Amino acid sequence: LRLMLLADPKITLMGLVDRDHDDEESIINDIKQEVEDVLLDLREGEIYESEKIEEDLRVAVRRLLNQIFGIKTKVSIHLLRI
Repeated sequence: LRLMLLADPKITLMGLVDRDHDDEESIINDIKQEVEDVLLDLREGEIYESEKIEEDLRVAVRRLLNQIFGIKTKVSIHLLRI
C-alpha cells in the first residue's frame, strides 16, 4: 500500500521568482519530484499519519528551496486525502 498523487501539487513561489522567470517551471518540477519522492519513501504504517506526511513534505520542500535560493522560506503544506 502506498500513497499516490491524483493530481499535480499546487505550487506558488510567492516572492521567490517572477511568474515570467525562466527557471520557475524548472523549480516547480523539482518541487513536484521532491513531493513524489517523499511519498514513495513513506513506510506502510506512516501512510495514515497525515500530520507526519505534511511535516515530512514541508521539511523536504523547505530544504530544497534553501538549496536553490540560499534562504529559509516559509512553506505550507495542505494535504487533501481521498
